[in-house]
Amino acid sequence: MISILIIDDDIIDFEAMSRLIRCRLGDDIEIEHAIYGKDALPMLREKMFDCVILDYQLPDENGLDILRKLDAEDLHPPILFATGKGAEIVATQAINLGAQNYFPKDCLSANEDIFIKCVVNSIEMSTLHQIERACDKLKSVPRK
Repeated sequence: MISILIIDDDIIDFEAMSRLIRCRLGDDIEIEHAIYGKDALPMLREKMFDCVILDYQLPDENGLDILRKLDAEDLHPPILFATGKGAEIVATQAINLGAQNYFPKDCLSANEDIFIKCVVNSIEMSTLHQIERACDKLKSVPRK
């Protein structure tokens, strides 16, 4: 089962993204939600998500701070960074801190296909990393 974490304090945006993901990718996707960075970090430590949609503006900290904390803990989930319109500088910083891609939330309804493509790309990257880790484990098994 595909698992997605949406870290966003705007419940309307969360519902819109969830509905769109389920509509386009199917109902058998597990979508979890965190409003605060302090709630999201333990979730990211405990579980490997196939895609994490991380909003820039959160009530307790910003998405860049969360990216820095994840990097400090050597956690690198596939992150789709959500910004407001015109926040290209912030999006560039997010990518430099490890986000795979970004999407301006203001354009969600007008660009549903692009949003879904970004989510699918994150899921594909997650799958690729899982295969790479499995191959690395196999390489370390002694041969007879």
